[in-house]
Amino acid sequence: MENLFPEIPAESAGLLTLTRISPETYRAIAPAVKDGALHVDGEAIELNAENSRKVAAAVSRLRRAIPGKTVSRETRSTISAGAR
Repeated sequence: MENLFPEIPAESAGLLTLTRISPETYRAIAPAVKDGALHVDGEAIELNAENSRKVAAAVSRLRRAIPGKTVSRETRSTISAGAR
C-alpha cells in the first residue's frame, strides 16, 4: 500500500487503516503510538483488526484532548456500536 502520509512512520500505518484520521490528528496523538500500539490511559492497544473498536474509542478519547477538535460522526457510531 502506498503511504499517502509520508510524515507517518510505516510502523504506525495500522492506525490509519483502523481509523480515519487526518495527518494533523495523527501528529497530535503520535506520542501515544509506540511499538505498534496505541498507549492510552495506561493501556497499550495493539494496532490490529481485532482491536479496531478499542483503537477507535481510544483515538476518540485522545481527540477530545486536542484543543479545537471534535469527535467524528463515524467514531461516535463505532463507539455506540461497541457499547451494544
